[in-house]
Amino acid sequence: MDVAPIDHVYGTLGIVGATSTQQYSDMSKLREEIEGPGSFTFFAPSNEAWDLLDREIHSGLIENVNIELYNALHNHMVNKRLLTKDLRNGMTVVSMYNDQTLHINHYPNGVVTVNCARIIHGNQIATNGVVHVIDRVLTPVGNTIQDVIEAEDDLSSLRAAAIASGVMDTLGKPGHYTLFAPTNEAFAKLPRGVLSRIMGDSVAAEVMHSQTASAV
Repeated sequence: MDVAPIDHVYGTLGIVGATSTQQYSDMSKLREEIEGPGSFTFFAPSNEAWDLLDREIHSGLIENVNIELYNALHNHMVNKRLLTKDLRNGMTVVSMYNDQTLHINHYPNGVVTVNCARIIHGNQIATNGVVHVIDRVLTPVGNTIQDVIEAEDDLSSLRAAAIASGVMDTLGKPGHYTLFAPTNEAFAKLPRGVLSRIMGDSVAAEVMHSQTASAV
């Protein structure tokens, strides 16, 4: 449910508990911008997301707040207010840093991801935009199997099955995996009712694990 705006984007970061992102906005001089006029969407990493960021990358951002940190935060922003209902599956939006592309996936179960980061607290309306809290710091779409599945439109049925089964998180972690990836066309050829059974958590887990091989 949408929440009535009570503060600007900077203040809203504190309201939703994204205090690290709020602190970094202050350090990088972004604060004045997101307190001022405009209509912004801020995909704000949670405090835990910042803690999970590679230490070397994190240190590099903090050591160069006026350029690297400022640019990194701008990469989490869109110069337009977008609620989760506006974030359609397969769409891309342009960030405020160097016109970088952010890939959106909106799954049937309501999960919304931005460059593989999940929105864990969405639609906190601000007077000058909206804040969505996400579970990781955004980086360009990479080369893990999860990244590929997230980016390929023809694998949307596989994405849904991977999320239902819990396998998606595994495919985003370090390791060596081989995934035999059925396309949407392959899923469509299944007998009626089979796909809905596959989407049931326990069945999906069994099917997805049978499609995934781990190698040393």
